[in-house]
Amino acid sequence: MRNFLIVIISFFSLLFVISCVEDERECVVPTDCGDGFTCINEVCVEDAGDTGNTGDTGDTADTGDTGDSADTGNTGDTADSGDTGDTGDTADTGNTGNTGPECGNGVTENGEACDDGENNGAYGYCKADCLGKGERCGDDIVQAAYEVCDGNSIKCNEIADMGYVNDAEVICTAFCDKWVLTDCKCAEGYEKNAEGKCVDTDECVKGTHDCAAEGSECTNTEGAFTCACADNYEGDGKTCTFCNQNDKCGAGCSTCTAPTAYCKDNGDKTTQCVQCTETAQCNTEIGEMCNSLNECNDCPFPLTAATWDSGDDNWTKQGLWTNSSGKMVWGSSNSQNSSYTHNLTYGTALILTGCENSGMTFTISLNDDSSWTSEASTDKNQKLYVECSGDGGTNWISMTPPTLPSEQTKNSGCTTYYCDGNQSVNRTFSAVSQTWMFPADCLKADGRIRFRANGSTAWDMLNPAWTLDSVELKEF
Repeated sequence: MRNFLIVIISFFSLLFVISCVEDERECVVPTDCGDGFTCINEVCVEDAGDTGNTGDTGDTADTGDTGDSADTGNTGDTADSGDTGDTGDTADTGNTGNTGPECGNGVTENGEACDDGENNGAYGYCKADCLGKGERCGDDIVQAAYEVCDGNSIKCNEIADMGYVNDAEVICTAFCDKWVLTDCKCAEGYEKNAEGKCVDTDECVKGTHDCAAEGSECTNTEGAFTCACADNYEGDGKTCTFCNQNDKCGAGCSTCTAPTAYCKDNGDKTTQCVQCTETAQCNTEIGEMCNSLNECNDCPFPLTAATWDSGDDNWTKQGLWTNSSGKMVWGSSNSQNSSYTHNLTYGTALILTGCENSGMTFTISLNDDSSWTSEASTDKNQKLYVECSGDGGTNWISMTPPTLPSEQTKNSGCTTYYCDGNQSVNRTFSAVSQTWMFPADCLKADGRIRFRANGSTAWDMLNPAWTLDSVELKEF
């Protein structure tokens, strides 16, 4: 009888095992298995892991040891088969069912689709339960908090705040952060900025306007621009004509009338109505001429006779006179042992008959050498005269001087011409503006002006010594 019970128990145990094997099937995650099953080691097993704990009750099978008490006969030993009840401990394997994957540890384990640790459930990471990917770019669902678009498309003119005017269909970028805007177009007068938004084009700055190349003014407006002719020009802005005619002159392109009946081109894209632009427009019978102020006058002043900035300005140089850095200078670094006369003469004839109370203004300086022993007692040996002529240069007379610099007049110095000193008297003076007046004998129809450097016997001057600049002829 005991042996028969063992066989029966073994038989039913075998049927149980076979039955469990037949119910197993392949899986990856628990949801791959049917109801009542879970996935362990890629195999669907009956979800009885917790029941396995109940298997611990199998230990109660040890009560089979009581069979030993029945050892009244050998049959009692059969009761020891109760020890087989200890197999119930195998049901503790059900505890292994509790040891499933740990979601959130950052390790993708059996039963998990992914595991991004503490990032689980956040955008772009694994779901909170580790059973699949969470919200992310590429899932064709627009997550407004993180994405502009996702797998969808839109028409250009439907994109908010961009200003596009065409209805081309555009797609989302691979990063879901913006639309692919290549085919989107702005209205005329607008252009895309760095962000792709339509903004006003400044045609005036970019030079894409069609205003006149000269004399026009371009004004930018929203989406467009306007053209207008500048002062001293007339037209519609796209065509502008310079107003330099007597009947169209000045800022308003109006007609010049007497006494300013002639249009003068000022050379700076402006014009103005003046009394004359040439002497022929004046009354030459009474000696009038057109002066530098474009006025008919019997005196040509004011007149700039020299700047020497870009040449000699029609002045003739003799001896040691040179043009240096826009100034006329005279001097020598070597000692001299003879007398001299070196003239600096203006080559333009001047009609001075009507120039009463007029004169010549210029800037002058002297660098005196008081160290030369040969001039130890010879003061005022080197002189500079300011002269004019009324007969074309045949006869020259001194112009009427102003008060000369104090360095010149000290120690019974020079008053009607400039001069140097000696070892005891240094007559050096810095650049100063001086005005010499024309005497009556020079106010003729063939006037001339000059500077005359003169010296005698042995002499020595620094280089430069005399320096002249900016000669102006004026009426006072």
